[in-house]
Amino acid sequence: MKLLQKRDLATQSSHAIFLVHQTILWLSDPLQSIVDAHLLGQKAGQQSGDVVLSNLNWHLSIVVSIVAGYELNDVAEKSTFYIREVQGLENQLFAGFMIFSVLLHSTVLALKEGLHVLELDHIYNIPTERVVLAEAPPKPMIELQTKIYRLSRAFLFRQFDEVAVNVDISDTIAKYKHQLNPLYLHGVLFEGLASFYFARERPNERLKWITKGDSVLARMRGLSDHSSWNWKNKTLLLEAELMYTLRDEGAALFYEKAIQSAREQKFTHEEGIASELAGMFYHEKGLHQKSSQLLLHSARSYEKWGALAVARRVKGFIEKQYGLDVSQMLGDDDALECIFEPSESVSNKRQVSG
Repeated sequence: MKLLQKRDLATQSSHAIFLVHQTILWLSDPLQSIVDAHLLGQKAGQQSGDVVLSNLNWHLSIVVSIVAGYELNDVAEKSTFYIREVQGLENQLFAGFMIFSVLLHSTVLALKEGLHVLELDHIYNIPTERVVLAEAPPKPMIELQTKIYRLSRAFLFRQFDEVAVNVDISDTIAKYKHQLNPLYLHGVLFEGLASFYFARERPNERLKWITKGDSVLARMRGLSDHSSWNWKNKTLLLEAELMYTLRDEGAALFYEKAIQSAREQKFTHEEGIASELAGMFYHEKGLHQKSSQLLLHSARSYEKWGALAVARRVKGFIEKQYGLDVSQMLGDDDALECIFEPSESVSNKRQVSG
């Protein structure tokens, strides 16, 4: 950016910000800083009169914000405003922005309010995913992003038939030779988590799914070498899921590390995901007190993120499985310290639910 200013090329700064942050710096810089950079790119484009790059940076700031776990009310508000602005622009490129933005918008509102909103034609006067896809051209980027959003929300709502339909994220990326970016890696993470789940649930296909999940884990390890801030917690969670799948008791420690890493890096959504998966791990082990505490921490993390419908699902599971009133359970501030007690051992202590 300083070089552009020195050479009196400030009018190109919006383009430079887009290229550098979308293709290179997301690998190493915190995702939160990528959001801020694209907002600067939006403003630079506005100042230089570059409507296309201004809107592209604006769109990417919203996309990366959901990947980085920004509060969903804020993401919904910004995506709503963006879509209404783009709707008034007559340009084929903006039509593409519109489709991608609606995919994001529909997913955010489904996480907040429930999957029933996807059956509507419009949400707050904005078309839903179903409506825009019915008229969308058959383009590879639309296909991939549709799969990513559907996979992520299906996993969060535990709809594994839908997960199975959309779990081929890496294959789709390879098929069309898409360049990786934060959103695509977001989809790859869910692909890995789903693969380990299917490896446990589908014994006849166990090797296939372990191989697929291990491939995702290897990719995340490589990314973590570039930026532990962005990718360490994801790598730890995939390690935990692999160990769980292989019946390795070391999974417990990796779940703990994944939750703590997500909290330290302020990835609230992934703190919720890791806590839920850890809770399910302990549920299967018969450690029901620890399971319920982790699941409650997960629900409260989802609430903090703004995914209220996902939180309701988790709370419903706690009440149904354990007969507990979640409103009477411990506060969340000191929950992790209570959950991860050094004396707790998966191998030698099993609890019976009341």
